[in-house]
Amino acid sequence: EQDYIQTSRIVNTQEWSLSFNRDLSSDSSARVWYSQRDRDETPGRATLDQTLAARYNREVARDLTLSAETAYTWRTPEDRATAEGWWIGLRVRKDF
Repeated sequence: EQDYIQTSRIVNTQEWSLSFNRDLSSDSSARVWYSQRDRDETPGRATLDQTLAARYNREVARDLTLSAETAYTWRTPEDRATAEGWWIGLRVRKDF
């Protein structure tokens, strides 16, 4: 089992993220992360896009990984009604 924390910031932008990762076993892992991006598109109306997400990965066979993900995203303080929501995803990846 291995735990680690990652941070990132995109140079010359107001975008950054923080993630917590954990290897649960030799074939599975979990990740939780938060990201935010300042949007300064209209003078006097700065908004902040934020996302909180979680992902579970499991290697179900050699070269085949199953991932389940859920996230919630929101925008503050302006335009909240147009950019608030959540998603759930299920994905299969085959390595060749």
